[in-house]
Amino acid sequence: MDLSSAVRVLRSQDGVISRAQAFECGLDDNALERLLRRRELARLHPGVYVDHTGMPTWSQRAWGAVLFHSPAALAGPSALRAHGLRSVVDERGWRPSGGDAARPLLLEPIHVVVDASRRVVPPPGVVVTRRTDFDERVQLHLSPPRSDSTRLCSTSPPRAGTRPAPSLCWPMPAKEE
Repeated sequence: MDLSSAVRVLRSQDGVISRAQAFECGLDDNALERLLRRRELARLHPGVYVDHTGMPTWSQRAWGAVLFHSPAALAGPSALRAHGLRSVVDERGWRPSGGDAARPLLLEPIHVVVDASRRVVPPPGVVVTRRTDFDERVQLHLSPPRSDSTRLCSTSPPRAGTRPAPSLCWPMPAKEE
């Protein structure tokens, strides 16, 4: 059994692989069960595996949700976070999306979008939205795939002393070299 192509997929997807992808890499059900028994893989969702047995990161949970519902893309606050946004406003106020303050975000649901024609049952921790314009709104070339969130965002931060609109967000400034 040659795992090199599966390892490449795992590396490109933050340690997450779907059963279908594993099969494309030359693995079969017996090989997957063996990797699960050896604890080299663990089930994240039915048919989706992660390459460790510890707590999955937010990124691994996001990949798992997208792969479980494939074809799918991150949506809403999950897409905004994947785009690298510094902050997201929700009904509870500002929530940082980076650094130590992001730790509670690990427990928040992952939002994904699928085509409106699909009927899916999300696993725990995943919220699914169905859209008729799925093909036009998703960016499947991104890693992980996500919906086009640019329509949700303002291009500048709020002025001092003003309360931002609930959908306001802005990208992190580029790091100075």
